[in-house]
Amino acid sequence: MVVIDLRETVTVGPLLAALERAVTWLRPAAVSSWLFRSSRTLARAVSARPVQLVSLAGGGVTAAVVALTGLHGGLSTPILVVAAVVLAGAAVGTRITWSLAELRDTRGYQVVVAAFEPPEPPAMEGPPDRHREDEDPQNRDDKEE
Repeated sequence: MVVIDLRETVTVGPLLAALERAVTWLRPAAVSSWLFRSSRTLARAVSARPVQLVSLAGGGVTAAVVALTGLHGGLSTPILVVAAVVLAGAAVGTRITWSLAELRDTRGYQVVVAAFEPPEPPAMEGPPDRHREDEDPQNRDDKEE
């Protein structure tokens, strides 16, 4: 397995260094900032009831899109059917009171995580200094015959 330290690359290294300097500079101000406190409160709310909040947001956005589309005269039957399905799902979602910890224990969450999780790296055979991925033993110059 090849591990690259992005801090040492020419392309990403300076960006990461600038980001680290900015975070170090802003950290003392962040503790007393209204935005930081609001973000922390929002994160706690999302952790407490993620399904309800996503359902409320999705339902609100869908209702707003349908209303704006209707004002411009662009409503069609397929749009209304999709909006009705999304709004029904959002209405059902507002009744689910699971916390983020409870949601992580569900089978559906585990299936989604498994689908997006990177695979385990292959096991290396032999000592690491003798095994190189870019070297094909068939094409070596020092073949024994």
